[in-house]
Amino acid sequence: MNPSERPLEIETPPSLNELCCLTLLGNVAYAVRCARRVQPRFQLPADFQDADKMTAVVEAAIRWAEEYGAHGTGAPDQADRLAQLAFAVSEATSDQTGYAAYAAHHAVRGALLTARETTEGSTEVYLEVVAAAFGASLVLLSDMPIWLRNQAVAALRDDYHRIVKLGLGYPPHRGQLLDATAGGPLGPLWPADAPKW
Repeated sequence: MNPSERPLEIETPPSLNELCCLTLLGNVAYAVRCARRVQPRFQLPADFQDADKMTAVVEAAIRWAEEYGAHGTGAPDQADRLAQLAFAVSEATSDQTGYAAYAAHHAVRGALLTARETTEGSTEVYLEVVAAAFGASLVLLSDMPIWLRNQAVAALRDDYHRIVKLGLGYPPHRGQLLDATAGGPLGPLWPADAPKW
């Protein structure tokens, strides 16, 4: 077969089954990075009621998940409230913001479930955290132009492989803490300049 006749290989984002290979905190880190990547899409018109408060909720939800994933600290009651608020913001703004607040909701919810997990290795909680990470990636990739989608999928794949290579523990356990910010071991959110939404 000559090279021009080969089918075009399109990279796919990590699947649910692949995310099941990460620890609880590995999945939290993955969700946080999805939420940070899509956060710039959360832009409301200046005259949108409570726009500043809603923007602050999205930031606070992602930040709580980042802090918990990196340091294991944070009040679960605060995360619970942020998860509820982020969901309410998502419901109120999804048409205007490309569903971006849902990624913040998924990230803080996954972190909250991990923080509240008292039975090490609970399959039920583990699967909910994996689903939250997968949900955050679906939000990131939703309604995205193909050129940007390819870049986002490559970034997700890179995150996944880096988390696996760090060897932070074995699922379904909590695993080791992981700084998911651009200054941590996973590096920048985008392989090149951040896209303009």
